[in-house]
Amino acid sequence: MAKIVNPNLDKNKIVISDRYFDSTIAYQMAGRGIAEDFEVLKKLKLFSKRDPDVTFLLDVDPEVVRDRIKNPDRIERENIAFHRRVREAYLSLANKYKDRFFVIDSNKTIDEIHEKIKNKVLVSLERGGF
Repeated sequence: MAKIVNPNLDKNKIVISDRYFDSTIAYQMAGRGIAEDFEVLKKLKLFSKRDPDVTFLLDVDPEVVRDRIKNPDRIERENIAFHRRVREAYLSLANKYKDRFFVIDSNKTIDEIHEKIKNKVLVSLERGGF
């Protein structure tokens, strides 16, 4: 955040990231049960100082994901209960922060998903930002 994200945002540049604080909540708190107190995680978030303007949540059932993955990594090899907890945490965040989250049904084709993201970005940029 300090070396890349904040300096570029300060220059009014667009920054795209594939992970953010929401991932910490979903994977560490919900998935692994590491931090049981959401308030502790919220305090840690203060160091980031900025929320994303938009978060694209590509939502799909964990069972479907398992069938799609060819060479699972360490996280992808976790049990299905872990992945269900992570998904539910993300959906809960999306419900709580509706103004920021853009949930996309990832049962669609790659081209359909790409179009949804592209259209959201273009419409937002045409309106002056997110």
